[in-house]
Amino acid sequence: MTEGGVTPLGYTLAYRGPFNPWNASFYSGGSSSGSAVAVALGICPVAVGFDGGGSIRIPSAMSGVYGLAVTFGRIPFERVTPSTMIKSGPIAISSADAALAYTLMAGKLPHDHFYARLYDGGVKGGGPPPAHLANFHDVSDLSDVRLGIFPEYFQDASDSVVKACTHAIDTLKQMGVTVVEVKIPHLQWMRLAHGLKIASEFAQTWDLKYHTVSSLEANTRITVSIGSTVSALEILAAERLRSYAFDYMRDIFSNHNLTAFVTPTTPISAPRLTDEAQIFGESNSPLVLDIMKFIFLANFVGMPGMSVPVGHDETNSELPIALHLLGNHWQEAKLLRISNALEQKLNFAARKPKERIEIF
Repeated sequence: MTEGGVTPLGYTLAYRGPFNPWNASFYSGGSSSGSAVAVALGICPVAVGFDGGGSIRIPSAMSGVYGLAVTFGRIPFERVTPSTMIKSGPIAISSADAALAYTLMAGKLPHDHFYARLYDGGVKGGGPPPAHLANFHDVSDLSDVRLGIFPEYFQDASDSVVKACTHAIDTLKQMGVTVVEVKIPHLQWMRLAHGLKIASEFAQTWDLKYHTVSSLEANTRITVSIGSTVSALEILAAERLRSYAFDYMRDIFSNHNLTAFVTPTTPISAPRLTDEAQIFGESNSPLVLDIMKFIFLANFVGMPGMSVPVGHDETNSELPIALHLLGNHWQEAKLLRISNALEQKLNFAARKPKERIEIF
């Protein structure tokens, strides 16, 4: 993965890689880049990722595999992390593999575990509701599925990405899915608030290394430096906006009876990895913020998000394109069901990276 998980581009200088499994001249996406590349190349059917700002879903999208970032607290960490947004989840070669890995990873919590106490104070020891895969194979009729789309937001991507993702939505409509237009105000400020929060949390985690380890990559040092300048006032403002976003998204799902909110996973397919970046690394805040524009809500308000490969970019070396499904809290099973339906209809697996090996 990238050093400290601080960039969604995916390349790390320490190991001079990884590269995009479909074309080594492009980024793989990150920060769980090695996990996604290993799955895409057939080295393993499932790998574990961590996601504080798309780090499961972005490499899954750019590497052409399935990535599920669960509800915050669904999959427990063995220790309390200083992040309020990082969660884990599977990266897999298929929806079924992602589903199986998810149920294994999301086991029942001990009553005294941090996440169990987080949700009910340890009074009942219940923690998150049990993980399940209800209706996963029920994909012949999706008339009970309702997808929310914010058209202007959905279309804020390259023509190739919009085309592939629109085709995926049309495919779901043919299977009975209802599409509902919704609007989410203040997305630009929510994105900024998420950026401030995750940067400040990175700075907290990496503070000691920042001051004692001289070999940190330049991009890591820049990111931690930016995070360390965030003021307490800015953090409080971001948290107030976060509370607003939490309530607004909850109301959207409730008022429209949504199964998922849908966008592209990334607005572009994988960007090119230049010769200079391979030698020195790359710090490119405008590109990073653009890549993260569709995925941040899942981290900002703790909802589950899943990236599903749906096509290839004919204008960019036939690199993968993915659709993003944002679900309500604890509703991972609904996202996996939609993913399974798309996988069966679109048959993305018919095309494979040239370097893929068939071990399993």
